[in-house]
Amino acid sequence: MNFFFDNMMSPKLARMVELFSDREHRVSHILEDARFGRATYDTTWVNALANDPDGWSIISGDLRMLSNSTVVAEFHKSQLIFFCMDENWCSGNTDQSQVWKFFRIWPEIVAYARGGRPAFYQINTIRDKPSIDPMRFSSRARRRRLRL
Repeated sequence: MNFFFDNMMSPKLARMVELFSDREHRVSHILEDARFGRATYDTTWVNALANDPDGWSIISGDLRMLSNSTVVAEFHKSQLIFFCMDENWCSGNTDQSQVWKFFRIWPEIVAYARGGRPAFYQINTIRDKPSIDPMRFSSRARRRRLRL
């Protein structure tokens, strides 16, 4: 399986995932992928990964990208599986707590990534045991989740 980490996720974490999975999975971080750079628009990399013959699962730390209806539409058209860390991920966790929380939920991420495509999940990290929940895209749910 292929996993793509965006700018809001640590490149070090992406490398750790690749090493930890003993290269069973292809892991790419946006900063280490020759097709993209730090300033690449979300729609650009979503389109590129959607058109890649290999199936990708996205791991993102940017819940705000889902407030952009164009990005959401691109995800819905794609065959990508999207995992997004909750708003607590960057603000409420240290680097060390991000690592242990991520690896604690990693087997579940892999299991969900084997499912149907496209799919959208939020990884809730506020508790000691992270959980994965399907995302809802109604405008009311999006406003509540993103506090718009």
